[in-house]
Amino acid sequence: MVAIITQEDNLILQTYYTVLLLKQLGEVKFEDSIQFDDLNLPSQIKQSLKDIGIQNQGSAIMALYAMLVVPKELIEKEFTEEHTKINEFLRTEVTLHQTTYEKENDLDLTSINFIHHARNSVAHAKISFIPSGSVTFYDKKSTKTKGGVEKIEEISFSLPLNRFGNFFDSLQNVHLKYIQKRINS
Repeated sequence: MVAIITQEDNLILQTYYTVLLLKQLGEVKFEDSIQFDDLNLPSQIKQSLKDIGIQNQGSAIMALYAMLVVPKELIEKEFTEEHTKINEFLRTEVTLHQTTYEKENDLDLTSINFIHHARNSVAHAKISFIPSGSVTFYDKKSTKTKGGVEKIEEISFSLPLNRFGNFFDSLQNVHLKYIQKRINS
């Protein structure tokens, strides 16, 4: 029996494979190779890529987009145990700067769904980096109350860059389980 790959599967797989390719190209320092020199890119772009490397802030954002945004609610719906573990990891590793979300408590981090906020942050390009320091996620929600008054809720938190790889690996493990599940179905 041949597994049927849906359009959603296809998008998840292709974005994930592209992330893996970028990761491997960065690890082998492709930007220092003869093949890189032969690419048909403007010289300024080639030099910039040589200066910053393939594994940079831009590729980190693309990887997070592929791992958090493209699969929509995949982690929460199909992989609740993994979702819980990733949230537990984030709760122990992030620095919470603020949350004004009504249902969240800055004194009880278990009330915060960090994956959800990281996903929204990446989806709306509300992410910033402190070189050799941390990545900060910012999420904001604006709603109207019954009286027509605008209510704004927001959160910001930072993950040390030396823990970013662990976060990425945990997201990657979910994708691998997703792929394995599709292969076995």
